[in-house]
Amino acid sequence: MLSKKNNYIIGSIIAIGVLIVNQITIQYFLYQKREDSKIINVAGRQRMLSQKINLQYLVLLNGDTTNNTIKETLNNWQQVHNALIYGNNNLNIKPIKNEQIVQQLSKLTHHINATGKILQQKPTFRRLKFLKQNQAQFLNSMDVLVNQLEVEADKKLNFIIILEIILCLISIFIITLDIFLIYKPILCQQNLIIKNAESSESKLKAILNSTTDSNIFISPDFKIVNFNNAAQQAVKQFFGKQINFDQDFKQYIVPGTEDIFYEGFNDCLKGNIVSSEYNFDPLGFDIWFCNTFYPVYNNLNKIVGVTFNSTNIDKRKKAEIKIEAQVQLLKDIAWKQSHLLRSPVVNILGLTTLLADTENSRSDEENEIFMKLLDEVMRLDLIINNIVIETINF
Repeated sequence: MLSKKNNYIIGSIIAIGVLIVNQITIQYFLYQKREDSKIINVAGRQRMLSQKINLQYLVLLNGDTTNNTIKETLNNWQQVHNALIYGNNNLNIKPIKNEQIVQQLSKLTHHINATGKILQQKPTFRRLKFLKQNQAQFLNSMDVLVNQLEVEADKKLNFIIILEIILCLISIFIITLDIFLIYKPILCQQNLIIKNAESSESKLKAILNSTTDSNIFISPDFKIVNFNNAAQQAVKQFFGKQINFDQDFKQYIVPGTEDIFYEGFNDCLKGNIVSSEYNFDPLGFDIWFCNTFYPVYNNLNKIVGVTFNSTNIDKRKKAEIKIEAQVQLLKDIAWKQSHLLRSPVVNILGLTTLLADTENSRSDEENEIFMKLLDEVMRLDLIINNIVIETINF
């Protein structure tokens, strides 16, 4: 049982460990996916800023804006571009880890620098043409880089999906092994234990119900936990009630025996077996019972209640009472024999002895009769003495 318990613990730890690793791995790659999404968004913003510069330069040629506005856009473009290479806390992005893409981004820096040089000069349509060509080259290169970033992000996403499927299959495999190798044997063993317990309980109930003794299991707070058929019939016979589980047993205590019952019950809760005899005469039944309190222990050897056993001893008790009465009668007869009968016998013995010792003119035949009479009186006295002695020792 201990080995199976250890296997259960180990199996549970492994299953939980796989689930934890599964979640940690998935969360890690989802985090990486979110970071890639931020980078792709920033790269898209970078391309938008490069186009915005062309538009602002055209507006600048028409005199509808100031040079400061287009320079601010250029600074933002430069900031976003550097953020892709080096990372930026304000934009909440980290640098791109792909060295090849970083190198290509670094090469595109000269397009931004070239744009800055054009913006430092006086706006002309010829410079606008050069600016558009510069921006177009930048956009073409950035489209390639963004596609590479998207391909990498898709690879990570596909890897996450495959990894999640693999970890899910591993989890299912381990849980299946746990079910068939650990949980199922434990469940079978528990079912066997329950079945054996039910069988034992059925046998115990059959034994308890086959006896004529009343057995009632009472909790320490006097609640009825269990009872057998004999107890049910006895309660119905003597109290006219139907006994039920979780009832207060105090209502079934015979009137006039409350003190004896509580004393025996409390003494039993201390671990003692207590017995007492009483008559059901207060309820109108001249029947004798022997009540015994047995302590009930659980698996931890702790007392959890008391079994109240009531045995009908009416025949034996009344036979004992009858025998005691007969013994007392015999003692009275013996006393009468030893006191009332012995007194005249002693007198006769004394007179006979006196006459036998008196010298007178008696024939030999008369003397023989006196001697025989004396022997019989002495024998009667001995019998009476033996009766007295046996009465004392009875």
